[in-house]
Amino acid sequence: MQRHNNRKNYKPSPGEIRSAVVNEFHGVKVVGGNVAEDLFERGLCLPSGTAMTEEDLDPVVSVILRCKR
Repeated sequence: MQRHNNRKNYKPSPGEIRSAVVNEFHGVKVVGGNVAEDLFERGLCLPSGTAMTEEDLDPVVSVILRCKR
């Protein structure tokens, strides 16, 4: 993934992302089972960040609430 970092519009493949995540957190204790790994494997990707406003967050929460079982 590093060789492509200088390309403005480069988007890493899911495999490259997974490798980077695995390398970054190798050896870190896992707490809470496989929930995060399961979500990652199924491709859940939510917008997030400290700069999100309530207005930004509302549609994300709405979609999540519609999906609950």
